[in-house]
Amino acid sequence: MSHSDDVRARLLRDGSLIGPGDHSSPLATVRLRRLCFLCTGSSDVVLRGRKLVGAFCNIDRLLLVLAHMHDQERRTRAQGGQDLTSRSANTPDRGSAQSQTAVASTPSDLLRSEGNAGRADGDLQHLDALIEKGALLHRLGKTEEAIAHFDAARRIAPDHELVLTNLAIALADSGQRHDAVVAFRKILKLNPENEYVRHQLRRLISIIVPFWHARMLNDTTRNDAFERAIQAAVAREGRHARILDIGAGSGLLSMMAARAGAANIVACEGVPIIAEAAERIVALNGLDRAIRVINKASSDLTVGKDLEGRADILVSEIISSDLLAENVLDTFQDAHLRLLREGATVIPRAATAVGCLVESEVLDKYAAVSVVSGFDVSPFTELTPSRLPVHGIMTSWRRLSDDFDLVRIDLTESKHLAVIQERAVTVREDGQAVGVVQWINLDLAEGISFSNHPDRYFDGGWLQVLHTFPRPISVVKGQELDLTVGHDRVSLIVLPSSRSFAR
Repeated sequence: MSHSDDVRARLLRDGSLIGPGDHSSPLATVRLRRLCFLCTGSSDVVLRGRKLVGAFCNIDRLLLVLAHMHDQERRTRAQGGQDLTSRSANTPDRGSAQSQTAVASTPSDLLRSEGNAGRADGDLQHLDALIEKGALLHRLGKTEEAIAHFDAARRIAPDHELVLTNLAIALADSGQRHDAVVAFRKILKLNPENEYVRHQLRRLISIIVPFWHARMLNDTTRNDAFERAIQAAVAREGRHARILDIGAGSGLLSMMAARAGAANIVACEGVPIIAEAAERIVALNGLDRAIRVINKASSDLTVGKDLEGRADILVSEIISSDLLAENVLDTFQDAHLRLLREGATVIPRAATAVGCLVESEVLDKYAAVSVVSGFDVSPFTELTPSRLPVHGIMTSWRRLSDDFDLVRIDLTESKHLAVIQERAVTVREDGQAVGVVQWINLDLAEGISFSNHPDRYFDGGWLQVLHTFPRPISVVKGQELDLTVGHDRVSLIVLPSSRSFAR
């Protein structure tokens, strides 16, 4: 029998990790992470992926064992028995009240403090049942029911780490990510040394907050261009102009407006955890009197409630690498309709998608397949992505045409319809065109612009995008290649026309 199987057998037999002649400390003083480590050798208690901390307890009934074992320890203490924790006083202090895991935060202690042992026993048994059934429901994919059980367990024992951890992970799995963040943070407040929860919190935050935020904040070229445009707008409209920052993120653009002298700024951010960070950042920089952070999507803002009146200046940097992916058109259209005064200053005031035909053996391997290991797998090309991120000239590709505009959008207009049109592109070099590398040009204000042109922009927050062709097209210098270009309001359309393949 392996060590882990022996541990499992003893747990099932008598709820203890110590044998009759073993003088080790009881499980209640052992960190939960050590228990998990001991048990991972058994195939039926392996913790898989994002499963609950207590999910494996449906097999081994570990939660019941742990709870009853800790309750038994408390009974022993109450009867004047030896303090089991003090028996390990010569070992490193890893069992203090603050450093204990959820095992040491079992509700039996909390419940008995009310002086009603009988009621405490009943509540503890009910808690055990709620935890175990919640874990089972989660394993069966009944996440909402699992959440209801864990929430009921939380009402019995509000500070129980296992309960809160199970609840947090179930909430995250159900898409209630901010509530999961709140639960994880509460656990870490109770026990800052819970590394498992610290890891889960960081992992969840990395899902909620896109990776490009930090890189974009460090993009000085972009930042400087936006600040110049904001300064010009504040100088023109006056320091008391009402400013609305949509998709505020960290609050950087709002703080630029405040630094320019603006005193009436509303920064709206729809992601709760980002809005919380923005509020802290604004206060940290002493600008909370000029800037009010609102945790709402702009579509939920109301003039007269969230805004004193319609805004005089709109600043919004929700432009993605492929121009439209962040719901730009609906957002700006709604702002014009409900939130901005007629003739308001808009930053940016226009955005253009620009591109060129390219050849690249490297990119072609991401966009198409043919014969692999002697097998024809070319039908799989139909499943490859229509767009691929490209990092400037760091990716090997060769230009086959001059730059040309794909789509230009005037963001000062109040309505935008989908557009699709034919465009002939003159080929400048012979080659195999695998698609169009596309970047963006932003018109921020008179004489102020920003572009992530691949020849000049290497270390910023935006990438370029390769719009792949269904298959490479052979082209020759001087040829006119017909493309279908436009947008459907949420994404760019870049395709070779059917005539291009007919040649």
